[in-house]
Amino acid sequence: VILDHRIDAVVAAFDRTFSYYKLAYAARVLSELTPAPLFIASNADVCAPMASGVITPGAGAMIRALSAVARREPTFVGKPEKFLLDHICTTFDLTLQQLCIVGDYLASDIRWGAENAVRTVLVLTGVSTVADLEMTAPHL
Repeated sequence: VILDHRIDAVVAAFDRTFSYYKLAYAARVLSELTPAPLFIASNADVCAPMASGVITPGAGAMIRALSAVARREPTFVGKPEKFLLDHICTTFDLTLQQLCIVGDYLASDIRWGAENAVRTVLVLTGVSTVADLEMTAPHL
């Protein structure tokens, strides 16, 4: 496969049609093109809950695979990075104290709020459970 040398960035996120071909192509772009394209990632969530309650691979699983093959680390711009909170506050003229993060994943959603002094609400409809919260709460 011939690489498109006009590519300036690879943006990795949750993709229900993730495939070996996509992984191989993106890894080649990241490791072979000069100058090296930006490697931007949405979030590091390795799990994603489906409506049926089944846990499936999340964006983080796909991003970790790409990172390993390309031998490069991405710049995360989504949760739990402060960059996104700053962008939200700037765009909507808000302060961190006016925000509340609602999420189902302690490791990213709730951590995101805790690390940035933003209120959080954990909904128990996804990845994290009450038992997870009880084990993690002292560390948040």
